[in-house]
Amino acid sequence: MGKLTVEISDDVEKELRTFVALDGYRRGKLSKIVEESIRDYISKHKVKVEGDEIEFNLNDLEKDKFYLIDYDGEKYAIQVTSDNKIRLYEVLGVEDKTVEGRNNSGS
Repeated sequence: MGKLTVEISDDVEKELRTFVALDGYRRGKLSKIVEESIRDYISKHKVKVEGDEIEFNLNDLEKDKFYLIDYDGEKYAIQVTSDNKIRLYEVLGVEDKTVEGRNNSGS
């Protein structure tokens, strides 16, 4: 299971914790909310591929953002440029670069 360390604004954190408290706090609740949000984000920014057809609505894609495509077991990214051209990139791989925290106090 992966771990992410993120920073969010104080007002979003307060609202989230209030919501979780009102809904009844249970172990893992925050993780489930964050995972669901990430899945929704990925789903929103993923382009549908069926067979040899790539389906997307150009109006739904924000310019200069990257969108992930999974085609035939390979991962690609597309980007819509400001002049409405589409760039296709092959995703070569993601390297896990977990960095352990350090104490910089010299001890």
